[in-house]
Amino acid sequence: MKKRLFVIVLLINTTIFLCAQQPDERIGNLISQAKWFELQREYAIYKDSLSPFIHDFASSLLSYYFNEPDAPEKLGNMMNKHGQMLDYHSQLSCGYFIHTSYARMGQNGSAAAVLSSIMKQLEGHLDEKTQLEYTDMLKSYQTLANEGDILQVQRPEKDIIIPITVDSVGKYGQKAIHLNGCINGNPQQFQLDTGAGHSVVSPEMAKRCKMRIIRDSIKVSGLKTGYGQLAIADTFSIGEMTFHKVPFLVLNMKTNNAAADSFMNSLRSLIGADLLARLEEVEINFDSLQIKIPQRATPNPLKYSNLRFNNEYLWTIEVTSGTENLSMHFDCGAGGSSLTGKYFNNHKEMIQQTGKQDTIRVAGFGGIMRKDIYKLPGFCISVGPVEGCIPEIYAYIDSDLPFFITNEDGWFGMDLFYSYGSITINLKDMYVKTTPKKRSDG
Repeated sequence: MKKRLFVIVLLINTTIFLCAQQPDERIGNLISQAKWFELQREYAIYKDSLSPFIHDFASSLLSYYFNEPDAPEKLGNMMNKHGQMLDYHSQLSCGYFIHTSYARMGQNGSAAAVLSSIMKQLEGHLDEKTQLEYTDMLKSYQTLANEGDILQVQRPEKDIIIPITVDSVGKYGQKAIHLNGCINGNPQQFQLDTGAGHSVVSPEMAKRCKMRIIRDSIKVSGLKTGYGQLAIADTFSIGEMTFHKVPFLVLNMKTNNAAADSFMNSLRSLIGADLLARLEEVEINFDSLQIKIPQRATPNPLKYSNLRFNNEYLWTIEVTSGTENLSMHFDCGAGGSSLTGKYFNNHKEMIQQTGKQDTIRVAGFGGIMRKDIYKLPGFCISVGPVEGCIPEIYAYIDSDLPFFITNEDGWFGMDLFYSYGSITINLKDMYVKTTPKKRSDG
């Protein structure tokens, strides 16, 4: 399921006119192509040979995608120094990155101030659709800012262990991670969903747990655009941790399709990426069926970060398939992994030769849709040195997907998660580490 509280379609669309040396052109091309993992590696090599503009532009974008705490400041300084070098769309995108960086850190007052300033500067120049999206986003920032400090974590100074179950859900028995929690003292079961930008409850749960509705008619992007509410849980506890003032989207997940709803029922209460982003490190261990949140984050054992943000809260992981690096939306809420139209176009001949064409129904917030796909037998990827394999993967033929996924090669879904013994997600240094599976299913 793909969903966002703030709906905006502003992508990097940079046109850089370069009359410079080769390193500038090389880095500029990576920015224009939105190849952020490659940019990270190439920037480390060439940063001392770059012109001031390309150096600062690349550095500020990397700070946003790889979750550096000074990202808003670096982006603002770059805009002040080099704004005249950017086209209109790039200036809009950088402004978007600044206020969403503040929102990601829970600084909604600062996010509102930046967005309000942008709207005043662009008054009379925005089309009606964008104006409505900006206004809706600003209302959400202001509403959350009125709550004061949100998502504050109270925890003991030790490693925290949380039991989980891996359950089969829906008609086809897709796997999902479940754990117990309490909203305002009321015990509930939740699904862990790294592909959900925001944590979710059903209208019935929000009422039962006496959550405070602070906004109605929030526009939410899923398979289709729909509406929900924004609510606050004054306390939310998992294990020995308690979060204070936790925002939840209140969504009706019913599709009125019996087969789809057999799966969607498990998505009525989700712990999403916005809540996980407040924790520096989370280890999901499928061998021991527990989540560990260490007292201190583990230093990155990899040479570079293999995890980045792809919008306010959602993540992309870089994996290796054979000799090829792939970028995949990191989503344990998706029962199965899949490949996008971008991957299909880059591997069309191989897919048509080895795959079997079919049509599937995809369920998500907003309903269901039919998609033409190829079924490919067997798919293996490596995260660092450790390989994970699944017996089958779908490749979508078209690119009619949520905007944040169109530039990626696919979804890293729950079947790939479960092919490993454990998966460590570190949001301080932005990396994912895996271990091999130690036991068979069952």
